[in-house]
Amino acid sequence: MNFRQIVMAGLLSLATVAASVSVAEAKMRRIKLDEAANVSASQYEVTKLWVLVPETLKVSEANNYLPMADIVWRGDPPGNRYEQVDTLVTESMERGVAGLNGPTKVEVVVQISRFHCLTEKARAEVGGYYGIQFYLSVRDPVTKQPIRPDVWIDATKIALGGQAAIVAELAGSTQKAVVSEHLERMIRAALVASE
Repeated sequence: MNFRQIVMAGLLSLATVAASVSVAEAKMRRIKLDEAANVSASQYEVTKLWVLVPETLKVSEANNYLPMADIVWRGDPPGNRYEQVDTLVTESMERGVAGLNGPTKVEVVVQISRFHCLTEKARAEVGGYYGIQFYLSVRDPVTKQPIRPDVWIDATKIALGGQAAIVAELAGSTQKAVVSEHLERMIRAALVASE
């Protein structure tokens, strides 16, 4: 094994441990998502979308392969990472639900539980995963009662590193662009997914 393979194996095992869910999360219903979900198959029209990024989540600015934190974000200049993640997720998911025009009007609440993208070091050298997880609640806009059971969604996606990341970045495929497009597809898929 060369150095890169050793680092990738270590990252994969750390990512597996870091992505494991608590007992409470494990009891929550999970759904299989089809990222190519047909928007016309939606039974919902989203009238309001809330995104919650709890400030109890730990943020890291460490530039190592896999910081032990809930939020690792480098797609914006240094600043308030909670606000940056909130803005990115809200804007992405609003685009994702925009075309849904099913017969049932709903409000959607998304609570981020993990938003772990690549550090500069990981992106430059080895790549890894965008470890993004959230809870999804679909509610009646009048009664605020759940329309279906809440779900926990693991939106983890492979992230490029090294020369492939450089080429992608030059072509406009930044971390921010990739994560944004992925979140658009994931929220749509989650709302179109069969019960």
